[in-house]
Amino acid sequence: MKKALLLAMAGLLVLSATKAYAKTPTVSVRMPFVYDSRNRRLGPLLGPDLVAVRIILGKGSEQRWFALHINPSGFFNPDNVFGLVELFYESDDCTGTPYMAPPSDSLIEQNFTLTSAGMLFFPSRSIVQKHAGSSAFSFDGKTPSGTCSPGGPDPSEMVNLSPVESIDLTQQGLAPPFTIK
Repeated sequence: MKKALLLAMAGLLVLSATKAYAKTPTVSVRMPFVYDSRNRRLGPLLGPDLVAVRIILGKGSEQRWFALHINPSGFFNPDNVFGLVELFYESDDCTGTPYMAPPSDSLIEQNFTLTSAGMLFFPSRSIVQKHAGSSAFSFDGKTPSGTCSPGGPDPSEMVNLSPVESIDLTQQGLAPPFTIK
């Protein structure tokens, strides 16, 4: 008898909780998206001036996501903080072929730089082992900006590096002005 009474009370409790939950209003939130001048959707707005954009590389065989800084008139790097990448060279004076640290394992690539003209510089997916004889920071992904530092992580050892690739986003159809809808 006690067992039946407890089961009945538990059933009432579940029923009343279900009714109370069913009356709770639901709220739907629509994420804003960024569109280019041709009204093509670039991606979701992640912050006041940050948009996630999927870039098709090569002949469409590879695609990667980048979090790009934009404003209505085009691309930019705020205070050049996000546009600074470290380049590595086999030479000890920052000359020769520049390399970058290999691509990140995150869903959105974080090791890249973007010029205001829309040139995106990023590490290739191919990884090579090289001696890093020197390194320098760069705003454009190809030219050292500032001091060249001799030695890399450990100049006596081989390190994993990636060749620098670039793509002109304006040739990909990402044409300002940009709008949010």
